[in-house]
Amino acid sequence: MPKSPIPLAAVLVAVGIPVFMVTLDNLVVTTALPVIRADLGATVTDLQWFVNAYTLPFAAFLLTASRAGQGIGGAAVAPLSLTLLAQAVPDRLRSAAVGIWGGISGLGVAVGPVVGGAVVEGLDWSWIFWLNVPVGVLAVVLAATVLPE
Repeated sequence: MPKSPIPLAAVLVAVGIPVFMVTLDNLVVTTALPVIRADLGATVTDLQWFVNAYTLPFAAFLLTASRAGQGIGGAAVAPLSLTLLAQAVPDRLRSAAVGIWGGISGLGVAVGPVVGGAVVEGLDWSWIFWLNVPVGVLAVVLAATVLPE
């Protein structure tokens, strides 16, 4: 028996309540900090850690989960790109093409620390996660244009 469609409003309420709860919890506590400080005799440092105890794990989990997603994508790139290369290149050129492909990977290993250091020193560490966006867009455009179906 097929499921009946769930009304959009019900879905939005079901997923909206938890996110509302998370943001509400953080900001309600922040508003209560002066009273908490007075009642518990907490220092400003204590209050900072009281807030950080909630927000740091939240932010760290988001960063870690996002990085894991990037890792899953990265794990797929190597075998898929090699498969696409093997299918697009004639047999007689395949060995040379695979060698060049491996060299390009090595170039990434050599350039990565230099580019990462320059970005962290010149901009901010968070920009390292944006480096691959234009590279990825270029790769998708080239793949769609150059590779056979």
